[in-house]
Amino acid sequence: MRIIRYDSISSTMDIVANHLRKKSTEPFLIIADEQLEGKGRENSKWVSPKGGFYGTYVLALEKSINQKQMRMIHYITALSIQQTLKELYKLDIKIKWPNDIYLNNKKLGGILLEIHSSQINHLLIGIGLNINIKKEDLNKVEGVKATSISEEIKCISNMGILIESLTETLFAYLEKLKSEHVNELISEYNTNLLNLSKMHRYMLKKYNCDGINNEGLLVLVKDNEIINIQIEESKNIHLID
Repeated sequence: MRIIRYDSISSTMDIVANHLRKKSTEPFLIIADEQLEGKGRENSKWVSPKGGFYGTYVLALEKSINQKQMRMIHYITALSIQQTLKELYKLDIKIKWPNDIYLNNKKLGGILLEIHSSQINHLLIGIGLNINIKKEDLNKVEGVKATSISEEIKCISNMGILIESLTETLFAYLEKLKSEHVNELISEYNTNLLNLSKMHRYMLKKYNCDGINNEGLLVLVKDNEIINIQIEESKNIHLID
C-alpha cells in the first residue's frame, strides 16, 4: 500500500485530494509526525504533537455506504486499534462508545470518518493515537484525561511496526464486515466496550448501558424503558464515574 509521509501539516484529512490519482482505486495512507490543526469528531480540535500516530486511510468505494454500514466502520476501526495495541503492548485497551480508545480510564486515541466525493468516492478513516507523546504534551489536552503508550510502558515504541500491524488488522476487519459477519463483530465490540453495564446520564436521566444492538445503535435501559442512541448523539451521553 502506498504511504505518504509528512513532517508537519495542518491535518492528514485536509490534503487527501492532492494525492488522489485519476480513476485509481488503490488504497493509500497519509501520515504526519505532527498536525497543526488536527480534527476530532463534532469539529473538535485534536491536539497532535510529535510522537503520535496521525494517519488517514483512503479507500475507494465501489458503492455508497448506508448509515448502518458507516456505524459499523466506526466500530471495526476501533476494534482494529484495540486489538493491535493489545497484541503489541499487552495492555488492557478499551473502547469508549462510539470510537474513542482508552487505557486505565484515560484517552489514548480517537477516530474520524468522512466521505470524500470526487470522480470516485472515497472513505477516509482518520486515526489519532498517543504513542510516544511526553507527559508535558499530554497535559495540553483539554477536557479529558489523556495518556500515551510510552507513558504506560516507559519506553519508546517502533512506529513502523505499529503502522504495519494496524494496517493489516484494519483490512482484516474490513473483510469481515464485507463477509457480513456483523453479529460476530458486534459481540466482539461489546466485549471490549468500556461503557458496558455502566451507568450513563442522558437527557437528565440515568440509564444502564447494554452495548450496541444489531443496527449498531447504543442501547440504554432504565427499568422498562429502552432507548436506542445514534452516534451523532454521543455528545449528549455522559459516563457516570
